[in-house]
Amino acid sequence: MRIQVRKPAAAILVLFLACACSGVKNRDIGAVTGGVAGGVAGAAIGGNNPTVKTIATIAGVLIGAGVGAYVGSKFDEADRARTSEVLNNNRDNDTGAWRNPNTGGRYSITPTKSYQRDDGEYCREYTQVADIDGKRQTVAGAACLRNNRWEIVKAN
Repeated sequence: MRIQVRKPAAAILVLFLACACSGVKNRDIGAVTGGVAGGVAGAAIGGNNPTVKTIATIAGVLIGAGVGAYVGSKFDEADRARTSEVLNNNRDNDTGAWRNPNTGGRYSITPTKSYQRDDGEYCREYTQVADIDGKRQTVAGAACLRNNRWEIVKAN
């Protein structure tokens, strides 16, 4: 099974499904995740020249952290709850969509494949789309039901 992120900023959405840590703000999770993703992308873009690679990595971290913080600030607890509701109740290929009145973000999630692992865990592959301020982000992943909570097990 190959799961892939179609746009780098979309990876940030995965963390908001997976992280239920109290006291951690979505903005902060997004900034850290975006910074890491941006740094990796910058290093790849920088090529073999050490100076260019360093500058590209630093620029990638800064840009990624800014984008991540912004996306993170738009995905809140209500969106996580709605995502879990769709994973719990919708059949495969039955999209659940909503608009968050507090943030203005529009989201949809489509479970694409349901299965039970050898260890008995119930899991679902999905595609999630976020439309934030007219910018569309798509991520594909898989989540498993653990202790009555959906936890991301695969997303790239």
